[in-house]
Amino acid sequence: MSTPAQRLREDASNLFDLWSASLLSHRLGTSTQMPKFETQRHKENDLYDLTPPLLPNPTPTPAQKLQAQRLKEEANNLVRQKQYASAMKHNLDAASDASDAFKLDPSYIKAYARYAEATDAMFLIQYSEEGYETALKLLDKPKLTPVERKLKEDIERGYDTSKKRIVAVEYAIEESSKEDCSAAPPWRRAFSVIGQMDAHDPKLAGTSASLASR
Repeated sequence: MSTPAQRLREDASNLFDLWSASLLSHRLGTSTQMPKFETQRHKENDLYDLTPPLLPNPTPTPAQKLQAQRLKEEANNLVRQKQYASAMKHNLDAASDASDAFKLDPSYIKAYARYAEATDAMFLIQYSEEGYETALKLLDKPKLTPVERKLKEDIERGYDTSKKRIVAVEYAIEESSKEDCSAAPPWRRAFSVIGQMDAHDPKLAGTSASLASR
């Protein structure tokens, strides 16, 4: 039986075949409601085994935090160098590590945020939405500490940036589809747009910068 990490990798391996359909069907403001993490969800309905178990809440070790930060930085560097296959591997590793973290500690908000970042970087939209929305749901309480307020603002900013990036890539794919699509498949055109956003508009280059200091 495959593990959650293996299923995530299988989904990513199919990403390029599904990219055009998944991006074009994801409209800002008209997207369908995605399933949320629910601790009481039946196992047979949890296709990707993303439901966090009801376990004690251990504190992540400094080594685990450093590993997560290292994976993010390496993935960002590889994207800047246009080494997209290697960047995807690092993002998969980061998503897998974050998934393990929130499975051990369902209240670990930063793990959901990092999971959302990594899956967002691969345009795995459903996964990133689940991560962002679950993190924000955990912060939806009347009295937040200053640290929690800052964390919530950063996550909201990252989620908003993610939506804008999706819209930009959708538009680029639609425009290029009017031309000769045989010149490059949709995922290559999407990567081209991502590179342009990295170079010309840092605000749309990704969400990792917003959480890098944590």
